[in-house]
Amino acid sequence: EGSVRRSGSRVRITAQLISVAGGHNVWSERYDRELDDVFAIQDEIATTIADRLKVALTSSVDIPAVKRPTEDIDAYQLYLRGRYLWNRRTEEGLCASIEHFDKAIERDPNFALAYAGKADAYLLLGSYMFLPRDESYQKAKAAAEKALELDESLAEAHTSFGQSLRGELDWSGEENAYRRAIALNPNYATVHQWYGGLLGVLGRLDEALTELRAAEKLDPLSHAISNTVASVLLQARRWDEALEQTQRTLELAPDFLSARALSAHINAHLGNREEALSDLERLLALRSDHPYMLTHRAMIHAALGEVDVARSYLEEAKADPNTDLGFVSLVLASLGEHDEAFEYLDRAKEKDGLTTLSLMKGHPAFDSIRSDPRFRKLLREMGLPEDS
Repeated sequence: EGSVRRSGSRVRITAQLISVAGGHNVWSERYDRELDDVFAIQDEIATTIADRLKVALTSSVDIPAVKRPTEDIDAYQLYLRGRYLWNRRTEEGLCASIEHFDKAIERDPNFALAYAGKADAYLLLGSYMFLPRDESYQKAKAAAEKALELDESLAEAHTSFGQSLRGELDWSGEENAYRRAIALNPNYATVHQWYGGLLGVLGRLDEALTELRAAEKLDPLSHAISNTVASVLLQARRWDEALEQTQRTLELAPDFLSARALSAHINAHLGNREEALSDLERLLALRSDHPYMLTHRAMIHAALGEVDVARSYLEEAKADPNTDLGFVSLVLASLGEHDEAFEYLDRAKEKDGLTTLSLMKGHPAFDSIRSDPRFRKLLREMGLPEDS
């Protein structure tokens, strides 16, 4: 057990080693240090506990020395603040996180973790459509490669690099990067989350959920991980479980756009009209100008059987130059307009490439065209199995 208290530039750390069987205190120590010594304190505590365990267990216990990510404590503070902002998953938070990572890099140009953080921020800006995906993948890959150049043993860097390969549809390269990251640090929650997301794209849904539950166990308060679990449950058509998971996500972060949209779609599919429209109203209040909103509205009303309303929003979406054409095809497929859906799929492929389409191919709205030879051809072009 332990505790950390900070006052100005001073930190007090207490650590206790307690026997679970007897409940008695085996060892305790208090450390009063300047914050500049924080990595040295970690090393000292780890070494002391290892020594005490050797006595308690009468066997060898090896705990590696703490690896210092940087010698500049201010750079490390900037990195931690950047990660906090990154975890919020808002456009403002992601942009601010990049500023913090850049400031950390200014203080320590060899700070590999900061480059990995910067890569992750660009990846999410593209994922949430706050930045064109091609641009986000390019910038993320450059930052991830720099992180790997500085520290090839950094799990975070391999994770960032793997996700950046999605822009090239390099599924095997992405999987290999995640496996390498897990081998380096099996306790890094994000790699299990993103690997689970990849397995979902590949149609390996049971494996995906295993990875995602591991991520959830490592970071149970992450609304982003919880939302990815819900997304894969949706792909598996486990509707009630997906809705339950989405509600847990919204308990953690009521204003998380992706979770609110997912909840609206699931409720609409299940025929929960009032809940779906309530989710939609909340979604619009959060971000009415997002490029997805018109197609979200169209799909939700289509799922509720309100075809005329859905078509009116669909026409607005078609006229908006910022609309994702792949989502237009989703709406058309859900309305039974199959030929026009494939027309928009072709247009989406020409405009945005196949990356976005690969991420939405498991959506239930495509179920009505999934057996069509044109859809199977598209899966082959994306390098995905036809039954995925």
